[in-house]
Amino acid sequence: MDVVFQSLVLNKTTYAVQSYSGYLLEQQIDRLQAVLSKAKKWGIVSVLNNLRKILENQYYRLFNQIVTSTLS
Repeated sequence: MDVVFQSLVLNKTTYAVQSYSGYLLEQQIDRLQAVLSKAKKWGIVSVLNNLRKILENQYYRLFNQIVTSTLS
């Protein structure tokens, strides 16, 4: 179930996150985190995913891509 949840829910949630996450309100982030928390509670996933950490990682990856492409 982890793989299915990863491919269906997390990939759809994080797709193009850099372009819209700046517009997300705290309430919206909390609602999305609640979905991830319920997946763990219901046993759909084995690890609780942290949406804020996911967003932070996406920003870091985008920043690294920008920096490496400008240095090339």
